[in-house]
Amino acid sequence: MTKDGRYRDWAGLPPELTWSILSRLGTVDILEKAQKVCKSWHSVCEEPSMWRKINMHNDLGFMDSLTRSRHVAMCRNAVDRSQGGLVEIDIWYFCTDSLLNHIADRYIVSIDSTMAIYASLVQILIKTLKLNYPVLSYSDDEFAIAIAESMPKLRNLQLSGNPYMSNTGLQAILDGCLHLEHLDLRECWRLDLVGDLEKLCAERIRVLRRPGDPTSGPHDMFWL
Repeated sequence: MTKDGRYRDWAGLPPELTWSILSRLGTVDILEKAQKVCKSWHSVCEEPSMWRKINMHNDLGFMDSLTRSRHVAMCRNAVDRSQGGLVEIDIWYFCTDSLLNHIADRYIVSIDSTMAIYASLVQILIKTLKLNYPVLSYSDDEFAIAIAESMPKLRNLQLSGNPYMSNTGLQAILDGCLHLEHLDLRECWRLDLVGDLEKLCAERIRVLRRPGDPTSGPHDMFWL
């Protein structure tokens, strides 16, 4: 209600203003709540531009099978609504082989997933050579080399919590990804950042998270 006693008609807002408001919500809130408010909001939520970025990060870190299945279905819906315009997606804790392939088929340019399966990601690397800004988690030296060889324009890379990658894999990434600006190596305990490798990281990487850095706030440098 306004000061003069009239009610504000949110459904009557210009579409571009409604888009600006709703785009600040998370994907789950849009699909389960916002789009059901009225016809005008639903129409805005159908716009492909609303789904260029899909944020379905689960801060609780645990989902039962029913919740996970519902999130996978919502994610597929959101990806399809993007109509090939998807550029960034955050799907921590409920990623599956089939969902990753569904996403990759829509030409995304950034993936953030801590539940990705090694074999699936290798195949997705082959399918998505157009990627410019991917964020991928859990890889070893072989996968690191695949990243270096197939993604020369890579700018953001998250490898935190990777217990397998060694200096060999990191060197391959630094040699092959000359545009890399953000690199997250937290809890990559096999890495030994000393000597020339440490110097190369310091000179080349604008935002570097080292193996011993605090792990709180995993998205603080990637989703700005």
